Amino acid sequence: MQRMHVLASALRRQTASTLLLALLAACPALAANGTLKGTVKDAAGAVLPQAWVTASDASNHIYNAMTEDDGTYSIDAPAGTYSITAIAIGHDVASLTGVQLADGQTLDKQDLQLKAATPFAIRKAAAAIPLNAGIDSPSFADAPEIKIDQPYQVTVGINTPADWAGPKVLSGRFRVKYDATAIYVAGDVTWAHPHVNSHTDSNVWQGDGLEFYIQNDAFDPNRTAYDNDHNWQLIVGDGATPAWWIYGGIQDRPKATLGENFMETDKPNNTGILFRLNIPWAILLKEDGTPISAPADEALGAFGIAIDSVDINQDVTESVRQFQMNWPMSNTNWQNPSGMQPVVFTAKAP
Repeated sequence: MQRMHVLASALRRQTASTLLLALLAACPALAANGTLKGTVKDAAGAVLPQAWVTASDASNHIYNAMTEDDGTYSIDAPAGTYSITAIAIGHDVASLTGVQLADGQTLDKQDLQLKAATPFAIRKAAAAIPLNAGIDSPSFADAPEIKIDQPYQVTVGINTPADWAGPKVLSGRFRVKYDATAIYVAGDVTWAHPHVNSHTDSNVWQGDGLEFYIQNDAFDPNRTAYDNDHNWQLIVGDGATPAWWIYGGIQDRPKATLGENFMETDKPNNTGILFRLNIPWAILLKEDGTPISAPADEALGAFGIAIDSVDINQDVTESVRQFQMNWPMSNTNWQNPSGMQPVVFTAKAP
């Protein structure tokens, strides 16, 4: 009888253990997370507070944190192999790859050192670029490519890490040039559900959309609010009928016709668009309503790009944004230009 009691107890323990393992497998959040810790510094060794640190795995699960005043960060994440990326205002990106984290483990000293951002070259066009000249055309061949396809660039939609399933959901690549008339942008954007944006005017960011942040004077890491004579945000909402809107000194539809400045073609299998956009300098108005002129060759400025995608779980007629991805770093560039990329408008050959 005693042996049967012992056997029954052992079976109960085995069953409980099996159930616990099954529960942990079904609910990874109940498993013992590990912790990634480190310090983010600049090239001179000074700590960088408020740097954005992201840990991501091969399945594009995203976990992130902001560094504290002493430059340290701490990220809790399930066991796995991670890439850790840091970016800070006025600095380039730095990454660690192949970081292996076990359940319950604390990995210290996952430190990153960031270099000061060098101005990105926006090259001068030899002549006005036609709208039918795409991103891979000779007109843009000397323009460096901007890619938005990495987990650390997801700045909206990261509260449920499994939702952004990689570049097939939302991503893009871009090339940018300029002349005395306009900024010329060519792009290749992947959207899981193209042309879903039911909004107009100041709400065109709510759905599939393209956002461009433009500054025509030198980048200033301490400028945390728009200078209405130097900062603008231009948004193109890509619904069934594209629409655009400009924020800056004057909030309004641009004083130009979108159809004369925007062209798009659908990519195969309804996966996104190829597009061309002209941003005439004349639509960038100062606070008094006067248009700006093109910057001089070799002038410094700042620039940024964001791409938005619709939440298809909403009614199409009430579409709202689900994800946003940014180059270089911030989802607050619409009001805070310190997150933009320093650029130089250059006529020099590459």
